[in-house]
Amino acid sequence: SFFFFFSSTGVVNLYDRSVLEPNNSRPTPIKAITNLTTRINNIVFNHDSQLMVIASQSKKDQLRVIHVPTATAYSNWPTDRTPLSDVVAVAFSPNSDYLAVSNEKGHVLLYTLKHYALQ
Repeated sequence: SFFFFFSSTGVVNLYDRSVLEPNNSRPTPIKAITNLTTRINNIVFNHDSQLMVIASQSKKDQLRVIHVPTATAYSNWPTDRTPLSDVVAVAFSPNSDYLAVSNEKGHVLLYTLKHYALQ
């Protein structure tokens, strides 16, 4: 299991379960995820906690999908051409085969996650 902490600067620190040990007074993150530079408004996990989506409403197109076991952001999506705009909310479908992203324009963008759709 992983735990996270985020700051107003867009940094998300990912921790393992050792942070829960009583003698762990100075926990060290497994990874500091620094893909966004503005305050994070949304952190959402998919049904099996393999994916984490972080998003910021403070700046246009600020959303990243993180593969939690490796603590890395997917570099191939979203792209510069993905019309996210200012992200307001994010949600996965129950089986994670869809990702819904709503924006300040009142649009909800629905994306298929092929890896989960095939299962």
